[in-house]
Amino acid sequence: MTRARKILLGGAGGVGRTTLLKRFVENRWAPSSLTIGVDFFSKELEIEGKIEKIAFWDFAGQKRWRFFQETLCNGADGAILAFDYQRYVSFDDLEEWVNLFRKTNPNLPILLVGTKADSDNRAVQKFTIMDFISRHNIFDFVEVSSLTGENVKIVFENLVRKILGLDMIPVPEIPYNPSIRPQWRQRIRPNSNYALKTFKVNDYITLQLDWNITNIYVNGIHFSQCKYLLLNIPVSKIKEYDEIKSIDEAESKLDHSLEANTVDEIGLTPEVEFWGHCSNLQAWVEHDYDTRLLHRNLSFPLLKKLTEAGDPKAKRVFKDEIALRIEENNRTVTQYLVEEGYLSYFTPEELDFLSVKNPFLKLLSKLYIIHSRD
Repeated sequence: MTRARKILLGGAGGVGRTTLLKRFVENRWAPSSLTIGVDFFSKELEIEGKIEKIAFWDFAGQKRWRFFQETLCNGADGAILAFDYQRYVSFDDLEEWVNLFRKTNPNLPILLVGTKADSDNRAVQKFTIMDFISRHNIFDFVEVSSLTGENVKIVFENLVRKILGLDMIPVPEIPYNPSIRPQWRQRIRPNSNYALKTFKVNDYITLQLDWNITNIYVNGIHFSQCKYLLLNIPVSKIKEYDEIKSIDEAESKLDHSLEANTVDEIGLTPEVEFWGHCSNLQAWVEHDYDTRLLHRNLSFPLLKKLTEAGDPKAKRVFKDEIALRIEENNRTVTQYLVEEGYLSYFTPEELDFLSVKNPFLKLLSKLYIIHSRD
């Protein structure tokens, strides 16, 4: 008797692995509850006149289950990795899954699946997907909609065909379906811990609350995960900080002890944090990308990315913001700008002028080689 083909399924929590399996095994769409550890499904599939038995091992996405999942990968014939087109953070998890599935078999065939492809809210771009496939030797990529059933069967049939050494079935792309909106999907999600909220700051910047994590997107491409900076300002000492000129200066002078606590202990929910980030970015945009309003680790890289994306306001203020911050004589900011290469946008004559304004820059120029792009 032919043994069943052992197929592993992995991906971040909430990407829709179990829903995908149920659509294939039971031919119905149903929102699924959270997988605990690992779940099992089975089905027979006819491939070129021969019946193949398939045993699916559906791994829970949460990291707390990794301690025993590794041993369950032994003897696998193939694997499916899934990410959610609407959530870039789910794509970030894929490399960890590749390493897990191929730890005992480096040549394990892996097929990549992009779920919820019927939605127009795609946070993961096609060139990013193709780069991942190339780097990790993924043999095929299929975008699916478990809701409509499109491409679901092809996922499993092509994986079995790869295992058997047969030719693949051509995979059609799923066209955008305007009748299915991301907001509708949100209402039917069974997991109350999941939140999907979107806030458009301007034509270039969008923030998204994604599995309780706030992410920034520039022109629809994932830029960065937002991080909070908690500063403790005693009411009795507020007047002492009236002269603080920037968030960077505030960071160096104020108490950070709140950050030792978790967000739960502080009472800062993911949704409150999300709207806080939205408010900060909105104020930053309304004040013409004034880099003093955001921490240097976010303001300058984001301003640079907006400039590269063609934002005319960002192009106009980019060099001026760097120069203004140099003239402030804040050593921490100056060193950051030098180390990260932002001074390379200035001519030698401009750098000489800035060095007169900021003697620390002249000292740093002896430690770092500053190349001009002109």
